[in-house]
Amino acid sequence: MRTYNDHRQKMLLDIQKVDFMLVDLNLFLDTHPNCAEAIAEHNKLAEISCKLRDAYEKQHGPLMAKTWDQSECNWAWVENPWPWDVQ
Repeated sequence: MRTYNDHRQKMLLDIQKVDFMLVDLNLFLDTHPNCAEAIAEHNKLAEISCKLRDAYEKQHGPLMAKTWDQSECNWAWVENPWPWDVQ
């Protein structure tokens, strides 16, 4: 069970790191909207973020309620620990 939690934590940390870089680049692009290098880096990181989130959600469930598949019988979103509850 420990390996599962360690792997889950690493995946969440990787997502947080990439998303932090995206926010930072977003702020930079607010003041430098024509910087081709920053735009290219932002696009690359956005793609990486999507891949990391997809991989996480396939293994551990959704990061947000809006990415949860539709439920027919019960609201399964509440059955797993939520991303912010994992330690």
